[in-house]
Amino acid sequence: MLLWTLVGCLTIAALLPVLWPLLMRRASGSSAAGADADPLVAVYRDRQREIERERAAGRLSADEARTALDELVAQMARELPEESAPTAPTPQSTGSAAARGAAIAIALLVPAASLMVYLALGAPELATDEIAVADGEIDERKLDQMITDLERRVRGNPDDGEAWMMLAGARKFRGQPAEANQAFEEALRRVPPSARLLAEFAESLAITRDGRFDGRPFALLEQALRLDPDDPKAIALMGAAQFQAGNLAAARGHLKRLLDSMPPDQQQRDALRDVLARIDARIAAGDGAPSPADATPSRAATTGAEAVSGRVELDPSLTERAKAARTLFVVARSPAGPRVPFAVLRIDNPSLPLDFRLDDSLAMDPSRRLSGADQVVIEVRLSASGNAIRQPGDLFGESKIVRPGEQGLSLRINQVIQP
Repeated sequence: MLLWTLVGCLTIAALLPVLWPLLMRRASGSSAAGADADPLVAVYRDRQREIERERAAGRLSADEARTALDELVAQMARELPEESAPTAPTPQSTGSAAARGAAIAIALLVPAASLMVYLALGAPELATDEIAVADGEIDERKLDQMITDLERRVRGNPDDGEAWMMLAGARKFRGQPAEANQAFEEALRRVPPSARLLAEFAESLAITRDGRFDGRPFALLEQALRLDPDDPKAIALMGAAQFQAGNLAAARGHLKRLLDSMPPDQQQRDALRDVLARIDARIAAGDGAPSPADATPSRAATTGAEAVSGRVELDPSLTERAKAARTLFVVARSPAGPRVPFAVLRIDNPSLPLDFRLDDSLAMDPSRRLSGADQVVIEVRLSASGNAIRQPGDLFGESKIVRPGEQGLSLRINQVIQP
């Protein structure tokens, strides 16, 4: 029960920083509104610190602390001033408002909730270890020591996927998203993906991209929701991503699902209802249909001429060997190196033959996209371990050199990687 209350607290904390500023209306007097918000933020921060001190001292139970934080979130959603002019936001004004709103809400809400969830999800053996709280701040030395211990653990055992997951979470919380992304990559090479892990990774990637969910973060959220359509954080972040792309109806659908999944007495319902009401107002004003430039990140990425598609088949001679494989990787890479791929598609428990499509939404690095390549080789690999790095015994095949935009490729898995 405690775990899920903490997860719920983090989910709404992740939702509001993204959606709140995006829903604020632009005004010429925005600096005045920001000034009005600052005293309120200080009040909210003081209240958060008081709740944390009461919880640390044992005067509040976990459920009582959670309820108090829920109420604080709802109060913030109701009382933070919004700009008065009804003009639709420009990308520039939305971006600056998003940065300010995210900084305010994350500073206010995420630290305590994030670390509690991190401890409960990633390191149960540490969950009873008291985290020092002074003046409302988590003891950074304690967190740094945790990161150091986890780094030592993965150096000693690089195949410890659980340790990589914990390290990713700790680095993300510590404000090191780029380092967290590296740990998320390592974790996904070693553990089966879960909806929550993919959602956390998507959020971390977005943080390093000025809050943008287009491209790989969006693809990760799509994969997360395929694995678990009911994961609250994946739903919340997908709602934010769709709103960011201008797809208000899709955003509303995800956030309505999130609202419907909340317990009737959860205080955060009021804040989420307010967000939905604002979206409804935008849709009613004719702002709900995305223009071609505002297409969803996945659609924008997959309709380009750079996509490579085809069909993967297994050579009959490898049928017995393939029974042990649980993961298929389809990779687009440069024929001349480096081997860092332009796009990676991972499919668990594949049923061959199957069709595939690679595009910019599957880029591992936003600066290294399939659409920017002159030539590529498409490699397919069946892995028993699920490791993204080639292992002896993996089954593979590859295409000839092709150009981005190639359609109807026929790939055959007909080789075995030798020790």
